[in-house]
Amino acid sequence: MPEETPAIPTQNADLERERLTSLINSMGDGVIAIDEQTNVVLYNGAALNILDINSSITDKPLSEVLMLIDKNNQPVDVRQLVLTTKTSTASRDWRIKYTDDETINLYISIAPVRLGYGKEGMRGYVVLLRDITREKSLEEERDEFISVVSHELRTPVAVAEGNVSNAMVLVEKHGDL
Repeated sequence: MPEETPAIPTQNADLERERLTSLINSMGDGVIAIDEQTNVVLYNGAALNILDINSSITDKPLSEVLMLIDKNNQPVDVRQLVLTTKTSTASRDWRIKYTDDETINLYISIAPVRLGYGKEGMRGYVVLLRDITREKSLEEERDEFISVVSHELRTPVAVAEGNVSNAMVLVEKHGDL
C-alpha cells in the first residue's frame, strides 16, 4: 500500500480559511472583522445588506461604512467606541440612518480579538450587526398597550372607590338606610 504524503501546511491553512469564510458567509447576522486601526479586513454579505452597501468595504475605515446615531439622532464615534472596547460588549441602543433618511435599530456586539497568550501578530475586533427594528417596534407597541390598559383599568377602580367611599359616608351620617 502506498504511503500518503502529509498535507502541505499552506494547503491546510487555505482549507481552514475557506471553511472560516464559508461559515461567516452563511451567518444571518452581519459580521465585520477589523484590524487595530479599525480598517475592515473581512465581512459577510449580511453586513453589506445591513449597511446598504453594494461594493467592497475591505481596507476601508469602519467609521466610513458604519455611521451610527444614538437615540437623540446624534452621530456616534464608531472608531472610539471600538477602540475603547476591552471586553466583549453588546448594545441595542444604536441606529443607522440611510441616505433616504430611513433608520433601523441595531443590535451591535463588539469583541476584541487577540492571539493566544504570549503570541505576537495580528489583532483586531469583530463587530456583529443585527437589524432589530421589528423587535423594537413590537416592544414599543407592547409598552403602549400596557400603558393604555393600566390607565383604563385605573379609571373604573377609582370610580368604584369613590362610590364606596360616598356610601360609607352616608351610612356613617344617617345610619342604616
